[in-house]
Amino acid sequence: MHELWFPDYLRGLNMASIVLRIAFCIVCGGAVGLEREWKHRTAGFKTHILVCLGSAICMLTGQYAVLAFQIDTIDPTRIGAQVVSGIGFLGVGTIIVRDNAKVKGLTTAAGLWVSACVGLAIGIGFYEMAILGTICVVGLFLVGIKLFAENDVTKLVVYIEVKNQTYVRKLLAKLQEQDCNIYRMEMQRAKNGLNSEVGLILGIQSETKENKEILSILTEVEAVVGFEEIGV
Repeated sequence: MHELWFPDYLRGLNMASIVLRIAFCIVCGGAVGLEREWKHRTAGFKTHILVCLGSAICMLTGQYAVLAFQIDTIDPTRIGAQVVSGIGFLGVGTIIVRDNAKVKGLTTAAGLWVSACVGLAIGIGFYEMAILGTICVVGLFLVGIKLFAENDVTKLVVYIEVKNQTYVRKLLAKLQEQDCNIYRMEMQRAKNGLNSEVGLILGIQSETKENKEILSILTEVEAVVGFEEIGV
């Protein structure tokens, strides 16, 4: 095997290479998950590290099986091959389809899949591919942040239940006072509540406030019985 950036000694199965691979999993998996954590997604920093580390362990276990049993017919990549398909079940858990047909979580699911692939590369000792792959993914996230930061407007759709119809205007006035503009509004009967309660679907956008700040405003309105974010 031709040495690239790392000596062949670190590609074999020894204590030094195992420690190095674990360290690479923490760094590479954490780098991919850091942006997801910053955006408060369902799978963040720790989840991506665990996926990357678990994938590397699968590959290392396959290598160890070959050395331990000394059977040439054992495929060292067999266990790792199941990771690629198995990670799909974890990815599905991060994808949410809202009532308004909005799909969220695809980027997070893709990030988990990439973390698994990076972990497989680390586990087999292909450090160069793992490093370059991580750089590409992190670079893609950073470029995406920079491109879309120009239109730095927070937008979200919230389902809100208020005590009765007379409080709707007060709610809208409160939001407008806090620099929140309403770009969509639908009124319906409350899903869970008394007949007098009203359900609202509000599209809210703001140039000065983030999602958490907008949702915290709703908690300050006494007439609001409950609310949930349903999309953007």
